[in-house]
Amino acid sequence: MEEDVGRPEVLMINRYVRLWTATGNIVSALGFLALLWSTVVLLGGFIDDLLLKEFWVLTALSFLMSFRVPFKI
Repeated sequence: MEEDVGRPEVLMINRYVRLWTATGNIVSALGFLALLWSTVVLLGGFIDDLLLKEFWVLTALSFLMSFRVPFKI
């Protein structure tokens, strides 16, 4: 296995996996921050600034995002 480390195919696959993992971590963090922001807006007193339609859209999106979090593989 040690002789495979210098092969260009292995290096390319390793770079691809690192990039894919980093991208997944960034997207996951952004999703968490979006869920946190929507929770603050809904529960933190900014509800008076929202229209009724915006409130329900934000509530629905928050529920959808929160249901997705536990099923992450």
